[in-house]
Amino acid sequence: VNGIEFDTDGASRDVDDEVDVSNGTDDDTVLGIGMVVTIIGTVNDDGVTGTAESIEYDDEVEGPVAAAPVEDQDMLSKTFDIFNTTVVVGRDATVFEATDYDDLAQNDLLEISGYFDVDGKLLATRVEKEGVLVLGDSEVEIRGEVSGFDGIDTFLLGGITIIFDGETEFEDLPGTVKDGQFVEVEGILDLATSIAASRIEREDEDFGDDVDQISIEGIVTDFNDIGNFKVAG
Repeated sequence: VNGIEFDTDGASRDVDDEVDVSNGTDDDTVLGIGMVVTIIGTVNDDGVTGTAESIEYDDEVEGPVAAAPVEDQDMLSKTFDIFNTTVVVGRDATVFEATDYDDLAQNDLLEISGYFDVDGKLLATRVEKEGVLVLGDSEVEIRGEVSGFDGIDTFLLGGITIIFDGETEFEDLPGTVKDGQFVEVEGILDLATSIAASRIEREDEDFGDDVDQISIEGIVTDFNDIGNFKVAG
């Protein structure tokens, strides 16, 4: 990861919110090339090896392709939307699983990992096809800032309506939400812009207080000078 080879024996894994504390022998089945992961651990003095204590992976968005992907003139990249997020895939720059660059189509149910650029476009490092959209049955996942909460059971994430009820599982939340919180929602896509939430998790937007050194890979934005800029938001 970022040029460092980590020993993952004994490291805990949280892949798509499913925790696995195995001994690392099954990494090939739970992790894949192109996944953007967060690793907590130590880096050796050589700067190129280290030991992982935990590995976390979560896709940026999982949902249906809204319309047929549009290819650029050079035929090297395509653009499409998933839940109002513009996704850019590269013929050679993106890893594809269970699909490929040429076969992407409207209503494909895709899981996307990657980085957001300065314009808010998601530059996909990995695309995995989960199936084809079936309204009322397809499971989807979306992240964003809560807005428009009605105080009862409905709010918005980037223009997508989220509805929860007594069966919804809440994590790091007191059984409800409030505007301004950054959350991840999993659920069933009932309508093109409406999700019945099965799980809502509040997500941290920082690294906590116990981190001595971090390494981040992503798109540089808001560059003011060498000591003041953003990476991956």
